[in-house]
Amino acid sequence: MIGIKGILFDMFPFIPLVLFGLIVARIMRSGKWWKDATSVCVSLLFAVFALMFLGGIFVGLWSLRTFESLRANEVARVTVGDKIISDEACIASIVDTLHECKYFSSSHGGWADEIRFDITMKDGKKDSFLVALYLRRPGAVLRKRIGNSRAYTTFDCAFTEELPAVLTGLGAELPQARAGRE
Repeated sequence: MIGIKGILFDMFPFIPLVLFGLIVARIMRSGKWWKDATSVCVSLLFAVFALMFLGGIFVGLWSLRTFESLRANEVARVTVGDKIISDEACIASIVDTLHECKYFSSSHGGWADEIRFDITMKDGKKDSFLVALYLRRPGAVLRKRIGNSRAYTTFDCAFTEELPAVLTGLGAELPQARAGRE
């Protein structure tokens, strides 16, 4: 889901977590919760699940904010797959496209093979993403990549309608299908 619908979709499971938290809070207010190992374990489990759940949404929204605040004059290069783009005009067109990104939430595949999309700033800071052509409607999906080349995880992040056309114009075309499908 794209935009505010995606955010609401991602937040929907938070409702049972809040209700569960209210139950746990009531147990804790009884004064004897710390004596019962089950209550302590359930409380810790609730806290871990809530942090994991909110952490994924936070990373997605933070990455979206990164795109919105990105300035072309601060970007040294953009790497799309194996292609390195360092021309200022090309970087400006990519950054302008990223400013139009919307929050993206997926509960499905729906996109072609992903390739690296790294933004390296002039101060040396690097943000790593995966980008793929979205097959359900025109546009591309960007997912935040955290970790190194051997061990990493991805978080849903953003959708942009214009990025595939801009990248194609710069000679960095996105894969058109998933491996094994035509």
